[in-house]
Amino acid sequence: MLALYLGMIETPEEKTAFEDLYNKYRGKMFSLAYSILKNYHNAEEAVSQAFFTIARNFSKIRDLSPVKQGAYLKITVKNAAIDIYRKETGENSTPIEEIEDFTAAPDDVSDEVLSEMNYNKIVEAIRSLPEQYGECLYLFHVRELSIKEIAAHLYIEPEAVKKRLQRARQKLRKILEENEITI
Repeated sequence: MLALYLGMIETPEEKTAFEDLYNKYRGKMFSLAYSILKNYHNAEEAVSQAFFTIARNFSKIRDLSPVKQGAYLKITVKNAAIDIYRKETGENSTPIEEIEDFTAAPDDVSDEVLSEMNYNKIVEAIRSLPEQYGECLYLFHVRELSIKEIAAHLYIEPEAVKKRLQRARQKLRKILEENEITI
């Protein structure tokens, strides 16, 4: 597939830059697409569509900062995945639960530490947070993005991300305490 994309790019310098971008972000883009589509082949298709779009517009994208390039790539693959999801399901919108599935329990959590019942309550508490807070928690703790990456992804300042994370944790702690949920 890479050869097809490189064939769309004119200069050798741009081809090298595109290949570097492809190698650096392909795995992350696939992970994002798979988290939306829950299907290997559809996720591959979304990544392919995204790189096709990127190759067509590479002369504009090449000059962006690495942070903005990364954000552009994530948005492009997310949109491609959502389009595929909509075609597959016939739905006009994608529920947040389908994109950001908090219900998948981490593999490394033992039953003694976190019972399934408590886990489900925690998931519900996270979902009850305002979207901006839940999204920051998800990107930071589940996706393991850095503050800078989250800022680029959300088009906000890193300090705003830190503040949102702080507020999200405070609100989550309060909800958990009110419902007597222990971690």
